[in-house]
Amino acid sequence: MLAGVAMVCIAAPATAATYTAVEKAPAVVWVTDTAPSPPADVAIHQALKAFVPDLLVVPVGTSVAFPNDDPFYHSVYSNSPGNVFDLGLTDTGPGKSVRFATPGVVEIHCHVHGMMHATIIVVDGPSARTTTPNERVRIDGITPGRHVVHTWTGGDDVTTETVEIKPPAGAQ
Repeated sequence: MLAGVAMVCIAAPATAATYTAVEKAPAVVWVTDTAPSPPADVAIHQALKAFVPDLLVVPVGTSVAFPNDDPFYHSVYSNSPGNVFDLGLTDTGPGKSVRFATPGVVEIHCHVHGMMHATIIVVDGPSARTTTPNERVRIDGITPGRHVVHTWTGGDDVTTETVEIKPPAGAQ
C-alpha cells in the first residue's frame, strides 16, 4: 500500500473485498441509498481556542451542541449551503445546539477566533467511516446491488461513484 493512502472496501457479507484508494487522510467515506442511522445528540467543545473534535461525522437530524469550555467568549457559525447558522456570542457553559437537517460538508468557524475551524460531515446513510493514513476501512452489511459511495478528503469537495456489490459466491 502507498504511504498516506487509506484503502476502503465496500462489501456485502461473505463477498470478496475490493479496496478503493483514498489518497488523503483523514477521509470520510459513506454509502447512501441504505437505511439511515437514527439521529444522535453529540458535542463539539470549544477549548483552548480550538474545536474538539475538529472532524465529526453525524447522520441527518443530529443535534450538535457547542459547549464553551474556555473562560472567554466564542461565536460559532457556518455559511455552508443548507446548514447556515450563527449562534452569536456564548460565554463559558453548555453553549447552544444546532440540528443538521441537510446532508453535506459543514465548515464551522468562530467569529472571535479566526483560527478556529471544524468540519461536520452530515450523511444520509448509516455506513460512514473515517480513515487515517495507511488504514484499511471495510464497510460491511451493504446489500448486493448498485450503491452510491461518497468520499470526502477535505474542503468542500465530495467525490461520488457508483459501485456494484456482488452477492456472496453461490448465493441465488
